[in-house]
This record gives sequence, structure tokens and C-alpha cells, in this order.
Amino acid sequence: MTYLSNELLYRDLMQKFIQRLLSAAEFEQRFFEHWRADRDEQWKLDKRGTVLSPDELELGQVLDQTFTALDCYTPNPTNTFDISETQLRSEITELFHARWQLGKI
Repeated sequence: MTYLSNELLYRDLMQKFIQRLLSAAEFEQRFFEHWRADRDEQWKLDKRGTVLSPDELELGQVLDQTFTALDCYTPNPTNTFDISETQLRSEITELFHARWQLGKI
């Protein structure tokens, strides 16, 4: 699958995390499970020279930023590069609204 073919899944995961229906640990585990497989598929398409649509590229940026936020997340931040669950939820909320608040899906 690709990012775009799993867009509803990502939207649902992010929404559940924002609504506090998933903990940061649950969100991280579920996101990475799907993101890794989709990332690998995206790379295969890129190696074949497949041109991605602007929508696919835009979603990819949102998911890359989600990855980065999760990479910085730790339950007990100890340095300036770490973010807490509250900060993570704030960043995911911003990313969610950047992609879906205009009713794209």
C-alpha cells in the first residue's frame, strides 16, 4: 500500500490520539507499523521512476513530520530535543488540521 491508499487509516489514528482515545505509546506503535510498510512501498515507486501526485506528496510531508514528532517523543523528556506527550499531541493536532481541516476527506 502507499501513503495515499492508507490515508483514512492515518487520519483515524491521528484523530484518536488527538481525542485521547490512544496513548502516545499506542499511537506510536500503530503509526510506525503502517508507516514503515507504506514508506517502503513509496521508495519502490520512486526507484521505478513513478511520478507521485501532488496529493501523495503533500500527505507524505504530513506523515514525515508525524514521524519526526514521534521520533522526538519520550515519556520523560530530559533534553531540548525531547518532547512530552502533551507537546506531541499539540504537534499532531497541527498536522491533522493542516491536512484535513479543509475537508479533503
